[in-house]
Amino acid sequence: MKEGSFPECPDEAVVSENMKEQLGLKTGDKITLKTLKGNLEYIVSGITGDTSMIMKWDVFGVFLNEEGYRDSFLNETETKDMEYYVQFQPFVNIQKSINNICESFSLPKDKVGENAKLLGLMMQSDDTYMMQLYIAAAVLAVLVSAAGIFMITGSLNSSVARQTEFFGMLRCLGATGKQVRKFVKREALNWCRTAIPAGLLLASFVIWGICALLRFLSPGYFKEMPVFAISLPGLLAGAAIGLLTVLLSAYAPAKRASEVSPLTAVSGNAGTVNEIKKPAVKGCFPVEISLGIHHAKGSRKNLFLMTVSFGFSIVLFLAFGTTVDFMNHALKPLQPNAPDISVFGENNTPSLPEELAGIVKEIPGVKTVYGEGMEAGKYTVLNIQLEKKASNETVEKIREAAGENVLFSDKRMSNEEVKGAYYSFAVLVYGFLVVISLIATNCSSTNLLASSIFSSIENSFIKAISKLCASCAFLFPSIHSTSFQRVSLSLNLSGACLGRWISANTTPPFLV
Repeated sequence: MKEGSFPECPDEAVVSENMKEQLGLKTGDKITLKTLKGNLEYIVSGITGDTSMIMKWDVFGVFLNEEGYRDSFLNETETKDMEYYVQFQPFVNIQKSINNICESFSLPKDKVGENAKLLGLMMQSDDTYMMQLYIAAAVLAVLVSAAGIFMITGSLNSSVARQTEFFGMLRCLGATGKQVRKFVKREALNWCRTAIPAGLLLASFVIWGICALLRFLSPGYFKEMPVFAISLPGLLAGAAIGLLTVLLSAYAPAKRASEVSPLTAVSGNAGTVNEIKKPAVKGCFPVEISLGIHHAKGSRKNLFLMTVSFGFSIVLFLAFGTTVDFMNHALKPLQPNAPDISVFGENNTPSLPEELAGIVKEIPGVKTVYGEGMEAGKYTVLNIQLEKKASNETVEKIREAAGENVLFSDKRMSNEEVKGAYYSFAVLVYGFLVVISLIATNCSSTNLLASSIFSSIENSFIKAISKLCASCAFLFPSIHSTSFQRVSLSLNLSGACLGRWISANTTPPFLV
């Protein structure tokens, strides 16, 4: 409603905005409708907005309340055109209620229609198409969760690699494997303490931005959608999925940490880079690339996770990339030559003079004019494209120039709906592709590389200290070997702590 209110009495009516503009109406005026029963008079109680169908077919919209419609038009209305709309209370099993209605009034199930889109959003639809969407949504949710598990597993592996010597010290102090696993899991849950609220807050801002964008791109479909709304079930579901994903991701790194040998950890041989028996071969690549490949092959687990991450991202990207072709087939984009205004000749015959095209072309706001179905110097259809800044005054001037015995079709609103639907679907498709790329490629690969680099930093300290102790033992053989073992153990522990401190103060990306 743009003005006034909905009809409260049988003799009141709401009229469309184009009727108000063309007839110069306002609330409180009287209108007369010529019907088969004679002339019917109504008082204009309000003005409502136009619809694309009203504008396309160049008709007026008049809306009555139920009592007014029954008094004037019930006898002329066919039974097949009678429809009743039912609104259910919250937290009701809608499908069960529909079955009860069909049984109570002996209605066949095919006579009861559903708002499939609304019930689909409420997860209460049994429509075949919506069930297919449910399955597709569930598969996508599993795939994205799997991508998230790979990402978080890579982060935890990086953390475990940087703390290998620390876990070795814990084992030397008497910690069991179970306690070490619990330590790693608690560290992962500690991430959840800040990551989940931050993720939910960021997701809320992103959703608000998407809602605002959809309202801007397609007001015909999303005009009534609130922008700054919060879905409590959605937030709880997101938090639960995030927590479950982290717990699943922490299983393998926790097991890996619990298997660290105390003697191996403190001796400086606990690096993530395994011993490579063959030297690096330069080949046809530059030295940097050859050393990088040589170093990557040293850690088979990280190489496997990185390969799976890249492969998984490629599979997701290619699989979901097919929806771009589906979008172009399912939603026909607006063609560049689509008209904003179409003028049809009387009874769809070639009755529009050729001079009319020149007259319309001179009207301010008109961009292009072209005709169709020309016979004997006259057009059947005259198509008109308007400039972006064209106003309703331009449309009224075109209407006056066309005359009365024509069919005038204003397609501006329907064109905007077509563009809005296409752009909205494009936002969904390309947005999901971007999310897949970010989760499955950048985050996982960066964390796995960080794991290898930072573990190498720690190992260099510990190996240097071990070599120092070995050299001292060779130069001073008279000193008891047990003393050197104690000194070596102490220096290795100190080196582990120093390497851990360096890693902690140079945190790799995506670990916070």
